[in-house]
Amino acid sequence: PHRRVTLGASVARNASRVVGAAEAGNATTRFEGVASFAPFPAFYVSAAGGYTITQSASAPTGNIGLGFSPFPGGALQLGVTASQTLDTSGAVTRFLSPTVRWNIRRGMIFSASYTWLQSPNAVPFDMSSRGLAANLQVIL
Repeated sequence: PHRRVTLGASVARNASRVVGAAEAGNATTRFEGVASFAPFPAFYVSAAGGYTITQSASAPTGNIGLGFSPFPGGALQLGVTASQTLDTSGAVTRFLSPTVRWNIRRGMIFSASYTWLQSPNAVPFDMSSRGLAANLQVIL
């Protein structure tokens, strides 16, 4: 294995059927590729892209993650994750979350994250949410 680059691919098919039901059931096919790259220990990028096909819809899906630690020993860690998914009803959901973690000193850690989630065509209604979380952990 290469210590800086990782690649992968997959194909998956899920099918379900209710015995005796009038409808044929559900089927989902997903194609996905994954890559990660860490040019040096303090930085990484990972990404997955794919295409999901259901009986009611199809859409590209994917996620990306970035991480960076600018100081030796990882005292400060910055990250961001973004994704797009498709559920069996055909609703596309988008997600974004930047994060920070700061090891202030031994036994004291501050972390914070912001989350944005949107599913504009969800059934039965559109969905959107935002959230902010912060945590100060003191270990005695």
